[in-house]
Amino acid sequence: MRIAVDAMGGDYAPAVVVEGITAALYDFPEYELTIVGHLGKLAYYLEKYGIEDHPRLKKVHAEQAVEMSDPSTVVLRA
Repeated sequence: MRIAVDAMGGDYAPAVVVEGITAALYDFPEYELTIVGHLGKLAYYLEKYGIEDHPRLKKVHAEQAVEMSDPSTVVLRA
């Protein structure tokens, strides 16, 4: 099973998101995870938790992020 995770969303992201992904990689060896976010901002945390080259982790770069304050209609049109 492959699970995609938005690394840039939520409180204390991306630090706690990468921490959770690390735990999932070790607790659920049958899962493959895809982390989506700004790879420049994620690099420190991926290295900190030692999963930057994990074989079951795929990284997808996302240059932009939708903020909570962004009106949904504007985001969908753009």
